Amino acid sequence: MSALPAHCDRPLADSTPTSGHTDHPHLVLATSILASSLAFIDGSVVNVGLSAIGRDLGGAGADLSWVVSGYLLPLSSLLLLGGAAGDRYGRRRILLAGIATFALASLLC
Repeated sequence: MSALPAHCDRPLADSTPTSGHTDHPHLVLATSILASSLAFIDGSVVNVGLSAIGRDLGGAGADLSWVVSGYLLPLSSLLLLGGAAGDRYGRRRILLAGIATFALASLLC
């Protein structure tokens, strides 16, 4: 016996969009791929810069792992906050704000 309400078991084909917007699945897929590639590029930049960071700061391989960990910890926590903000303020708005912030920070760097 399911504890879910009856409308939760309804097939997706029966549901109608409540937002009034036309669905664009190819645009959504392309946007998702491009947005996730920004995260890949961002992580690659850290790995490319590790040799210069190690040379400038005189760090060994074990020390450089802390640089990567120091980068990944805030990134992981911001992913959780971004997901919660997307649920609260809208995923599209948060995605556009994140891309704008990324572009601005890249320009400043």
